[in-house]
Amino acid sequence: MIIPLIASGCTAMRVTGDVLKNTAIVAGKATVVTGKIAMGAVKTTGKAVRMAANIIGGRTEVTLLKRGNALLVNSVLNRRAGGLFILDTGSSTTQISSQMARRLGIDIGRGKKIQCSVADGRLVDGVVVNVKEMRVGSANVYNMPAVVLLGQTGPEVDGLLGMSFLNNFIFKIDSEKGLLTLQKRITS
Repeated sequence: MIIPLIASGCTAMRVTGDVLKNTAIVAGKATVVTGKIAMGAVKTTGKAVRMAANIIGGRTEVTLLKRGNALLVNSVLNRRAGGLFILDTGSSTTQISSQMARRLGIDIGRGKKIQCSVADGRLVDGVVVNVKEMRVGSANVYNMPAVVLLGQTGPEVDGLLGMSFLNNFIFKIDSEKGLLTLQKRITS
């Protein structure tokens, strides 16, 4: 059975063995996989871990790097590995390279296997993993799902910063000034 997820960088085409009920990832909400919590929160030793976001001072501005038509942003994952990510508002999930996953010590053998359609139409294998923390400027997202595209190498980037991170904030991209502004969402 083919069940698409909307993501320009990686569209999940097959989720091995489970049917995916696609619901939007909203700060603190979970996507459901046949009754199990997944994507928005990751199952760890039988307990669900809730995705959360925080921003020191309520707002941060981050300098973007321009390479051709791409905008790139620096990020720190799990408080130990810095990386350069392509800003991709068309990707529903944040993606990390297999090299970045190794640097973080993430065991991709334990992740949920999926098949992804990348921007050029090719199908590639991927694994859904949990990133304990991703920081951009003073904005942090905790327990965030990410996709590792297997066998894919980005010569100068460590992945894509997608909506699984960005949806946790009110954000503005000023490509002329090369700035990404992230602001805390007001929850009622």
